Amino acid sequence: MLAKQVKYFDAIRTVIPAISECLKDVDSNVRSNATFTLVGLAEQDGFTDAIRTVVPPIAACLKDVNQSVASNAVSALEKLAKRADFYDVVRAVVPPLTEALNEHEYYIGLLLFSRTISYQTAGFDV
Repeated sequence: MLAKQVKYFDAIRTVIPAISECLKDVDSNVRSNATFTLVGLAEQDGFTDAIRTVVPPIAACLKDVNQSVASNAVSALEKLAKRADFYDVVRAVVPPLTEALNEHEYYIGLLLFSRTISYQTAGFDV
């Protein structure tokens, strides 16, 4: 059973870079689907180390020109923050979030920050 699980996680690690490339596709539906697929892979039990791999490309979608893709990225990061190590998610999200705020994309940045912070019971140091 353990050998099967190891092969499964190795397979996931192999496909994550390819799926991350889909976040650059011109079709917004492809970008949205890739976001949800990456979250689904990262949520697999025992695969929380995938968070470090999938958060940066998803966080980059915060600046997507398509509001739906950006909103899906917010939801995906929120979901990962609930499931995984909150600090890993916050550390990966802060740089693109800061950029989004600097470019007046307040609706995305503030929504993400307020939702993610609400899951943390104590202060955090990024």
